[in-house]
Amino acid sequence: MSTLRPSSEIEAQLEAFLATLPAGVTAPPADDFAAGLQWSSWQNHRQELERELEAARLDELAEADLMFAFSGAPVFQHDIKAGFLGAFLSKTQSLINALAQAMEQKPTERGSIANSLVEDYRLLFAGTFPSSFGLRLRLHSSNELGRLHLSQTAAVLDQFCTLIDPDLGQAELVKAVASQRVKTHYYDLVEILSKEGAQMTVRTKARLKGFKINAQQARDRATWMDGLTESTAVLPLEGILTGGSIATNKFELEVDEEFYRGRISPEAKAQMKDLKLGERVTAEVIETTFFAEEAVVEGHATYFLKSIARVV
Repeated sequence: MSTLRPSSEIEAQLEAFLATLPAGVTAPPADDFAAGLQWSSWQNHRQELERELEAARLDELAEADLMFAFSGAPVFQHDIKAGFLGAFLSKTQSLINALAQAMEQKPTERGSIANSLVEDYRLLFAGTFPSSFGLRLRLHSSNELGRLHLSQTAAVLDQFCTLIDPDLGQAELVKAVASQRVKTHYYDLVEILSKEGAQMTVRTKARLKGFKINAQQARDRATWMDGLTESTAVLPLEGILTGGSIATNKFELEVDEEFYRGRISPEAKAQMKDLKLGERVTAEVIETTFFAEEAVVEGHATYFLKSIARVV
């Protein structure tokens, strides 16, 4: 059994300590020796708590890949409403599958998800940890899958965490939900947090500090998405293939000193195998422009490469 204190306890202590420090002071007066000693003592204590907090969070994650901490209306002492938890986990799984499909561009039929993708991103219960209600989840290991784990799981989990950030900018949010499937399942997730009056923190090993969202912030996000609309146009382009990667399903095309960057279709992915960077190409690119409450989301449109060919 771990001898570390729960991260929630350490975090509360750190927040309480920081609240006692003089507001707006970033350094002690240069000519005040006593103040310098006091400042040094404060910084040492803060750093000790931060190190303890990081160690506790790592310990709580253990072998898990994803960690959730809940509080608010669905939580009673250290128990949680089963209906809420079941619905939340179902919507989380759907969103992660959607993010994985969008990122890996796996071709599917009739809205289905590729079997290998389902296996790679299947969430497994890995235990609880001390919190109002803390839950650990993990993905299958390569040994369990019986094959190498070649998917972009780290990037997908990072994108999931980013979506929970209530301070995520409008343009970045639009980019993250450009896929209709992602948009739908993300809306379902924030809607249940809003309706159930829940506060949630999500963490991964790469995002130890995590992101916290409360019911009001989730409600604001759902309201914003209610007003989000889009329009598409097909752009026939000719320019220079300046970047991209088949492995990450991305392209970069320069047309008259303007750059178009985005993801590629399965058809374009096959066509790019015969091309080299620097070649002149023709391309069919789908441009999607987003509108929030009838105003264009400033500085952002997404581009999707439908097809590409060398100029002969």
